[in-house]
Amino acid sequence: MILLLAVIIASLQMDIDDDTSLDFIWEPASGDPDFYKIYVSVDWGEYVFFGTTPTNSCTIPGEDGRIYRIKVQAAAEDGRVGPMSEESDPVLVALNPIGVELDWLEKGDPVWAIPPRTKLLRNYPNPANPETWIPFQLSKPAQVVITIYDLLGRVVRRIDLGYRLPGYYLSPNRAARWDGRNESGERVSSGIYFYEMAAGRFRKMRRMTVVK
Repeated sequence: MILLLAVIIASLQMDIDDDTSLDFIWEPASGDPDFYKIYVSVDWGEYVFFGTTPTNSCTIPGEDGRIYRIKVQAAAEDGRVGPMSEESDPVLVALNPIGVELDWLEKGDPVWAIPPRTKLLRNYPNPANPETWIPFQLSKPAQVVITIYDLLGRVVRRIDLGYRLPGYYLSPNRAARWDGRNESGERVSSGIYFYEMAAGRFRKMRRMTVVK
């Protein structure tokens, strides 16, 4: 008996209530395998053995901000194994606590995809009083820098977020955070400010209000 390739045909489903578990489903392998071996890659890392399942599906616990891929291998009780499957599409888990500018999402829903394009989103809260966080999304890995300007175009604060992987940076612990202070650590005055995101060749500026 030859165990053939187990092909991934559906990446995941999800439950509501911010459940970040990933349900992977694949096409059953021919050759009547006894079980499947599951290998998981997190954040583009190496594949690590996760466990086995007698069915053509499995559930993997996910974490906010992590990217998951799996491979599957059909196996028999006598020790024979089939070839490793192709890897699944990458799946990113990101919680959207404020429902920012993502029309297909409700507030609190997880996001299960790599963004199709890079975007700078509306800061929250706006007006800032005085702190705010600045959500964004990346379609490609990039060095990300957020720069705050006053009405005269002078740099108020530069926030270097470093190298970031593709994904949605929406929640307070992942988005850029501005504490309402300038480079000297002083609170800025109330008024209109602008924030710009630079990520690779991407440049975008938006306006926000600060109140005290």
